[in-house]
Amino acid sequence: SGISHNNFKLSAGFSSRSKEIPTGAFNTDLKGDVESFDGRYYIEVSYRKELKKNSSLLFNSYYDDYSYTGSYPSGGVNYFDASYGRWGGAEIQYYLEAGKRNIITAGVEYKHVFRSDYKEWDDDSTHFDQNFPFSFFSLYAQDQVKLAKNLNFTAGLRYDHYSIFGKSVSPRLALVYRYSTASSLKLLYSEAYRIPNMYESYYESYDSHKNNPGIRSERIHTTELAWSHKLTGSFIGSLSLYRFSIIDLIDQVLDEVDGLTTFTNIGKATGNGAEYELRYKHPVNKNQAFLSLSLQRTKD
Repeated sequence: SGISHNNFKLSAGFSSRSKEIPTGAFNTDLKGDVESFDGRYYIEVSYRKELKKNSSLLFNSYYDDYSYTGSYPSGGVNYFDASYGRWGGAEIQYYLEAGKRNIITAGVEYKHVFRSDYKEWDDDSTHFDQNFPFSFFSLYAQDQVKLAKNLNFTAGLRYDHYSIFGKSVSPRLALVYRYSTASSLKLLYSEAYRIPNMYESYYESYDSHKNNPGIRSERIHTTELAWSHKLTGSFIGSLSLYRFSIIDLIDQVLDEVDGLTTFTNIGKATGNGAEYELRYKHPVNKNQAFLSLSLQRTKD
């Protein structure tokens, strides 16, 4: 839910769910009390300050809280686990229409994770119970340039620095040609990454699993050619051809030296794909329907 007034906006939300797991996952008993609970609430406040007719500042702050608990009885022993996350942050974004050809967006964000813990225990003892708070700082900038009447070029760059996982730079490029009000052709390139989560980085279990302090972030490079065309007044067709490459994939492996499992960066994956969608929108009541087809080939 949210409320807004002029340039001020406040939003908040709460969700909670319980789920039974009757499939025997994790070697659990089929007739046991196998279930999990998770919940989340958040609050976000933003304010936009108009500096001039062609520029503005956006101030945004947020707070999130997440919790999870699970029960997994196995072999007559009741096993439990729980995870809690609590974080907050703030962002300042600057927007500028620099003349008739440039739109510049730049910003800075800081986020601090106060709590990021995981606990695992049974009726008799606690096997793992640790908290790993961290923070990250980001800078980003983007410039959208109007090269011609119907041709735009966008270049962006983002820098992220994590207190426990180091730094990363991610570029993004886009060339967009709009040959009508509802039809376009786009050539896109982007890079992104995923840091290891706390479980992949730090979890350890006696005589079963060990952590990996040298684990690195996954990185992905994507190139895409996308076409969208208004076929009739109510039908729009779109076609996307893409290629991606992921390096430093994270997966769980067995160390044959000590017989313990661990998460590590095991290799690379590449893929090619195509997606087609035909969408219908009723001109009066705005009801929509669509038909899509996806094809992908991946090699790792």
